[in-house]
Amino acid sequence: MESEVVIKPARLRDARTLNNLFVQSLESSFGYFSDDYRSQLRHDHTSPKFAKALCSPRSCFLVLRHKAEAVGYSLARVDGRETGFIHWMYILPVMRGQGLGARLLLACQKSLQSRGVSRIRLLTHDQMGFYEHYGFSEKGRLPHCGGVPMVIMEAAL
Repeated sequence: MESEVVIKPARLRDARTLNNLFVQSLESSFGYFSDDYRSQLRHDHTSPKFAKALCSPRSCFLVLRHKAEAVGYSLARVDGRETGFIHWMYILPVMRGQGLGARLLLACQKSLQSRGVSRIRLLTHDQMGFYEHYGFSEKGRLPHCGGVPMVIMEAAL
């Protein structure tokens, strides 16, 4: 499977793919968000908005492909001089359990680091253990984000 998996920076032509995967992720894995929040996320993450974001030099969007089919993504950006933020990471449910999430996270970290980032932050609802395994630690909590509490996590690169 190693040679069948490719992680590459998203390009403008990937805007629709990112949008499709994003909508799938909202429906399959982010059901804990309120209906209103998921509706707002759909509105904020359309193909044209992905295309616009892809044109930003601060964007760090990756697409994970298995046998040329898009099966996951990470959406991150450079937030400050030395800080990056991973906004979303997602692997199709049928592809989970194969180490693809770890590969995607490491590729995202490497991409952000190549842009001068030395610290990465993210929010998670239920994957603290996964991120702790890769050097993230809890830095705080948001009691209400889309209807659920979130943990703020951070890692040094």
